[in-house]
Amino acid sequence: MSLLKKELAVFNVAANTTATFTFQLGPTYERLILELGGTTFTKAHLTDIRVKINGRVIHQCSGTQLDLMNLYTGLASDPKYLTIDFTELFARDATGQYVGGIGTAHGVAQATIEFDIGAATAPTLNVYSLTSGQSQLGVVNKVLSYRF
Repeated sequence: MSLLKKELAVFNVAANTTATFTFQLGPTYERLILELGGTTFTKAHLTDIRVKINGRVIHQCSGTQLDLMNLYTGLASDPKYLTIDFTELFARDATGQYVGGIGTAHGVAQATIEFDIGAATAPTLNVYSLTSGQSQLGVVNKVLSYRF
């Protein structure tokens, strides 16, 4: 059973800065939903999003790229919300769907997300999480950006 909850505050949310969100250790994170607010703060203003586990980047893309990936996988698109999904939504069975969830109960000392915010006007950022019970860090889906 999954639980949707509002997470603690994201630190240093301002134009032309790097904002930071720190995961609470214990639950298994299946999905994060970012709520963009403020005068003018869009997905295009998120120039880089980096999810780090124990200091290593496992997920990196811009807000626009993440929105396009979500549209490709069938997740809804909304101008005020952006989803970071760690699971395999369309796997063939229930076990496969939860592969990739970030278990933070064992094996994780620190998990953070860094958001590089561009020239937005008075941005606000809230994080909601979809979590399940405790599990150890297992298989993680990496999404990294490379130039080619």
